[in-house]
Amino acid sequence: MSQPALLPYDPLSILTAAAIFPLLPAPSHITSKMASGVKVADDVKVIINEMKVVKSDADQMERIRLVTFYINDGYINIEQTYRQKDIDNEEDIFKFFLSKMDPRQCRYMLYDCHFETKESIKKEELVFVLWAPEEAIVKDKMNYASSKQYLKKVMTGIKHELQINDIADFKDRDNFAEKMGKGIIKLEGHPVKS
Repeated sequence: MSQPALLPYDPLSILTAAAIFPLLPAPSHITSKMASGVKVADDVKVIINEMKVVKSDADQMERIRLVTFYINDGYINIEQTYRQKDIDNEEDIFKFFLSKMDPRQCRYMLYDCHFETKESIKKEELVFVLWAPEEAIVKDKMNYASSKQYLKKVMTGIKHELQINDIADFKDRDNFAEKMGKGIIKLEGHPVKS
């Protein structure tokens, strides 16, 4: 019995295929799962750094307490900034924070949360929130979820991250405090059930 003849080895045919393959368009089922590719605007980076580094001798009325961010034209931008002086007349800053969650629009939020623990230690920590309400457009919810990673890269050192889909889950501050950690007895000066 004779063996089949071997075809001559042609290294260029392999290289050609290897060189061409990356240039081919990806199938639609793969591209739809790729990240959104948005960028973080420079002023967003500046304001996040300002919130992370609060100097003890700084004017507390100028302190940033809440920032809302939105996606527009491929960038994560600042929508609104609230300093202490802007919300000082608010009876409850936590409720003010919740009031900025539009039931039809996704947003990112960075909230400077003040709380007290059982050990009577007063703390101020930043909380990064992805607000993706049920009533929002599905495409927007997917865009905000897939773009979150780009904003998180700028927010290094922020240890609290929440995704909120239904504001009813946080109407009482108890659930929010529980997400922040154990032993919180007051949130923004108001008692929390243990």
